[in-house]
Amino acid sequence: AVRAGARQLYGPGRVDGARWCATLPLAAKPGTRWNYNTCGINLVGASLARVIAPEDDPAARRQKTAAWLGASLFGPIGMTSAQPEFDETGSFLGGSLVYATAQDFARFGLLYLRGGRWDDRQIVPRKWVDFARTPTPAKNIDTYGAGWWLTPPQGAGAPLRSLIVGGPVDAFSAQGHEGQVILIVPSKDLVIVRLGRFDDRRGAWDALGDWLGGIVRQFPDAPGGRGGGGGWRGWGGGDGAISSSGMATSSGGGRAGSRRSTPIQKTNSSRCRTMATASARASGRPPPASGAVESLNSASSDPAAMTDQSQPVFLKRR
Repeated sequence: AVRAGARQLYGPGRVDGARWCATLPLAAKPGTRWNYNTCGINLVGASLARVIAPEDDPAARRQKTAAWLGASLFGPIGMTSAQPEFDETGSFLGGSLVYATAQDFARFGLLYLRGGRWDDRQIVPRKWVDFARTPTPAKNIDTYGAGWWLTPPQGAGAPLRSLIVGGPVDAFSAQGHEGQVILIVPSKDLVIVRLGRFDDRRGAWDALGDWLGGIVRQFPDAPGGRGGGGGWRGWGGGDGAISSSGMATSSGGGRAGSRRSTPIQKTNSSRCRTMATASARASGRPPPASGAVESLNSASSDPAAMTDQSQPVFLKRR
């Protein structure tokens, strides 16, 4: 069976995704049953576009929405590579289509790690950040919040396994098609971004989660963090800044593309350590010294989860 999200993007809903989604019947009363629902996010994106650009001209709606996203989110946190996609009506396809470099996805992760704050400016309301990483009230899943995948306080997750099993339980993540990941671990003050491509099956995701979990557990708990047994509540202080004294290798963007070296721009603060790796795997090696900017290249990788396009980027407070 073809998923509804694919039918919306590439089938009958490709011209006007919001209108097509709105024709689907309501399967359950809101808040009572969880279901992975790209249409719901795209309906929100279309509603946003109509508030920003109420006119019917698709080109104007596309231009005004892109400008609003740039001024309100991408620009303030330095996501200079971000490229949102729109359907033919000019509606933002917020459920799946924003392309960016690994470093810029890491900036987005760092924004959520810092409770929606960047330097001295609140970019995303703190209440929304807290809501987004709070488990859904529906009883049929314990690994999802509002747009973010969560780690349950105990067990491996139900009905779907969480990305990280065995802690830290405060880890939450954005998971994209064929293995794109933004993983945030507040108790370790850590953001990991992995861009790559694999067969989008459950076994591959489990292998990728095990690989990422091994990397996460190489890092010590951050000062004041709660470690593997604690939650994220009350954490997230510090400066929302990414700094680097050199270059970090990254993928060209969300699409599989050529690799390139991209500078991570300095900001006024110097609180984060950055690393990048091409198809490296967790092997028990300690993290680099504080303040280091390194490129960790390794030919070894987990074939069940990784390809030579895999490029995690790590952010860690010094």
